[in-house]
Amino acid sequence: MTDKEKLKNGIKESLKNGKYEELFFEDLFHLWKVDGISPEVVLRELRAIEGTEESLLIMDNDEPIPVWFGGSDSTGPDMFLKTGPSATKDATEFNKKNSPLKGLWHKHYYIHQTDFLNENTKTVARKHPFLKNAPPIMQMMARITEGAVTGEWIIFRKDDGINTYLCLAKHNDGDEKIHEKLKRGHR
Repeated sequence: MTDKEKLKNGIKESLKNGKYEELFFEDLFHLWKVDGISPEVVLRELRAIEGTEESLLIMDNDEPIPVWFGGSDSTGPDMFLKTGPSATKDATEFNKKNSPLKGLWHKHYYIHQTDFLNENTKTVARKHPFLKNAPPIMQMMARITEGAVTGEWIIFRKDDGINTYLCLAKHNDGDEKIHEKLKRGHR
């Protein structure tokens, strides 16, 4: 079996009733073979969107686990560990008034690289000042706990309950660049 066949099987197994465009496949194959990033980081998020992934943490009655980030003086709040299938933010629709992507959706996938780590830890420091000087691993734990990890994007369309995965995009590409890529239909 070729690597392309393996990837197509992995995508097929990750989808409930969704489908994908060739551009999405090309982007995912490039991520794997050129960038050296496991396609599993994207496939896990597809399974989360499609509802075929198990929860990150399965517990009796799906009760959340309280995670306490405070110091010895009780300055930190209790946070609850997200028990859903993904530690990244939930999928959201592009809804800026003049965006060429209006009506499409995006879902984050996380690649453990310095720029993503920096962006996520900066957000934690702004949102939770008591974690400002905490080690990066503790800051990332807060993001994971909230299910708010950010990263690059999976771009998709929803049509009558069926998701069509269009492409992968960089978080900072901008709507116009992503729109042009979708119009071209290839990398």
